[in-house]
Amino acid sequence: MNFGQITNLKPHKMDKEQAIELCELAQNKKVSNWSERAVELLRKYAPTVVDFITEDFRAYAEENGLEIPNEPRAYGGIMRRASKVGIIEPTGKFRCMNNPKSHSCPKIVWKSK
Repeated sequence: MNFGQITNLKPHKMDKEQAIELCELAQNKKVSNWSERAVELLRKYAPTVVDFITEDFRAYAEENGLEIPNEPRAYGGIMRRASKVGIIEPTGKFRCMNNPKSHSCPKIVWKSK
């Protein structure tokens, strides 16, 4: 699915995968190579910690110059891609987010592969 194919969809009618893909495509349209830069930062970050949730990586990435996406779900695509290519893997555990706006929502705990 490309950006042009999904811009006409209503967010409430999309499934989770489509929403994540739309967010990542929109961010790449706004900032060229955003996803590739994020994956490279994740490749550097993951081996330096025992485990992490996306929120932890997002803080690292933004502290290291990655542009803040309009929609945080853009990071979902990064995590899925990094998992598929063998950079990270889920631990089978969940950890609550720290951001008060997230209401301690449990998220997948990742580790370097």
